[in-house]
Amino acid sequence: MHGILHKSLKTYVAENMGEDVWDDVLERADIDPKLYLPVSHYPDTDLTRSLSVIAEMSGHDESAIERDFGAFLAGDLLSTFKAHVRDDWSTFDLLDGLPGIYEQIEAQNPETTTPDVTTERLSEDVAVVEFRSERDLCTLGEGIIVGVGEELDDPCEVTQELCTRDGEDHCEFHVERA
Repeated sequence: MHGILHKSLKTYVAENMGEDVWDDVLERADIDPKLYLPVSHYPDTDLTRSLSVIAEMSGHDESAIERDFGAFLAGDLLSTFKAHVRDDWSTFDLLDGLPGIYEQIEAQNPETTTPDVTTERLSEDVAVVEFRSERDLCTLGEGIIVGVGEELDDPCEVTQELCTRDGEDHCEFHVERA
């Protein structure tokens, strides 16, 4: 998994739980401390185990932590991959452009695997996003969409209509401009 997620998670923990909590998260998740570099790759389990521990430590549902972290992560993702996002794009323009963006990112680094995302625009202000990934992080994706809307000053509401956690073959989000 891309290092920007891991690096951002450390910042998320510091801002929401305290500067001194990160080492405790790593210890409880049984992860050796390391410097997470934004453009390097790390095991998916470093992120998923950390998210589980954060949920346990905070007393929140893991899905709620994933969604909140996703919204937090959006700014770092937009900054890291700014070469792929036009300045005049709305949230919906970015959603429409995701397949091409993901293709470019994967071409730059074969270690990178992105989810399969398709967007169907129902109107100027409504879209359905189909999300397929071998990683079980759909609520993280949901939060990222919310965060992107906030970052682009184009807020939207996102509801998950289908989920692989409920036995579906993909996840599906209903996105509506707020």
